[in-house]
Amino acid sequence: MTTNSISSYTTLISIAHNQFGDELNIDNWNCEFKNWKMQSISNGKYYTFLKKVEIDCRVTKEPIYRENPIMWKIILRKNPKTNYFVAALSNVNHVKDRSHNPDDLSIPGENTKDRGHFIADSFDKYLLTNDERNANNSQSNQFFGINNKSNTSLQDFRANRNSKEYAGQLRFEQQVKNYLEKSTNANEEVYYEIEEIKIEEKILGRRIFIHWNQSDEADIHVFIPEDRD
Repeated sequence: MTTNSISSYTTLISIAHNQFGDELNIDNWNCEFKNWKMQSISNGKYYTFLKKVEIDCRVTKEPIYRENPIMWKIILRKNPKTNYFVAALSNVNHVKDRSHNPDDLSIPGENTKDRGHFIADSFDKYLLTNDERNANNSQSNQFFGINNKSNTSLQDFRANRNSKEYAGQLRFEQQVKNYLEKSTNANEEVYYEIEEIKIEEKILGRRIFIHWNQSDEADIHVFIPEDRD
């Protein structure tokens, strides 16, 4: 990272004030990270948190899910542990009807929103054993399907995908996949947190934290804004 790619410091609460002003009750916003200092990265138009996250040790035994705002904490393993994620597949809450909502789409185009996954469907092989994937294929398809509101929400295509101009969630998912695929350590693990940052019903973006359990590689802790026009 070059010094030219780094700009000023800010916080989530500052972003919320700038974006919504007095429209919302921002000062009483219940968000753990609202006052954490972030560094703006101009090359990709996203933010990195300066403070480290405390690892939630409970996640080694089972995934942690919060419904509102959506948050997932998981361990991604090169060789998944049996019975780690099977029970989590039951977190399925289908979008009832998308046909009459023109904003609720997942198609290419600069004026559309994706239904962005929180846990990418490509992560299934790091959460479920091969036998579990075969035995739970239907349930897995429902969980990772774009209509499951427990694992997807409307997300600006620039925040969901990735490009030279806009760092998207896909950039960091690919880093995890590349790391696990290239590792020769059969016990390789990655600690992964992702949550939607919103105040009332206004979505600011998503926070991602990545810790490489068996590596000295620096943690990744980023905020990807929903609105970057």
